[in-house]
Amino acid sequence: MSDWSFEESGKAGTALSNYTLTAGTAMRALAATHTKAGSLSRLDMLPDFGSELALFTLNLSAQSGNLMDIGMGTMPAHIIVENLLTVQFASSSLQNYLFPVAFPAGQTLYGRNQGPTQGNLGPEVEVRVFSRGLASFPIAGSIVRSYGVVTSAATRGTAIDPGAVANVKSAWVQLGILTERGIYINAGCYSSAGVADQPAWLLDIGIGPAGSEVVLLPNLPFSYQFNDRVVQHVHGPFPINLPTGTRLAARLQCDSGKAGSRELDIAAFVTS
Repeated sequence: MSDWSFEESGKAGTALSNYTLTAGTAMRALAATHTKAGSLSRLDMLPDFGSELALFTLNLSAQSGNLMDIGMGTMPAHIIVENLLTVQFASSSLQNYLFPVAFPAGQTLYGRNQGPTQGNLGPEVEVRVFSRGLASFPIAGSIVRSYGVVTSAATRGTAIDPGAVANVKSAWVQLGILTERGIYINAGCYSSAGVADQPAWLLDIGIGPAGSEVVLLPNLPFSYQFNDRVVQHVHGPFPINLPTGTRLAARLQCDSGKAGSRELDIAAFVTS
């Protein structure tokens, strides 16, 4: 395992914080159901130092599932994170996505989102960035691609039903084919059901041709708490080394066989 470096010159910075309201910056309201705006809206400036690590904190307070793009640079902005799955349950939800991506200093951040309800505000977003001297991954990427998200006539991940028999893994379901070499992977989930019996899941992420999948990440846990909030929406980043063209798949087991409780949406986010 590679050592992480911690140097005196390391820096950390925050963008998009709304200190007056003790919150993040809210994405603009949705112009149409399940549709992203044609252009990205300006959000904030990154700190004036180059960074290697970005922590996206998503605070959902007025919206259900969203898919969010984050862009950087000058317009037209270059999208660095696509279709980030964000989840809101009964009242609010907090998610942290950590991506080892490298940013030049002083860049402008842009964003856009899509969701199920026209006119609703999107998630509140904060971005924390860390310079290479503060916490260094062995290598950093430049873009995060999504696999398994559904953007046409819906806003969700890939639905997986583990079946009526509890505690048994489902068949493999394809999430997508890597369009670029992958160096890190995150896995996220989403469920739209208000579930009273508080199920728990174990997720496998696999690679390989259909019928010959090999487990890459075994038994990632997700569970419900307080009726309708999934604990641990996101896992990762995990270091990988997967070539372009690798097929990603997922399978799931649940401790409940009850229809309407056992299903879960899954998406993967691969840093390249």
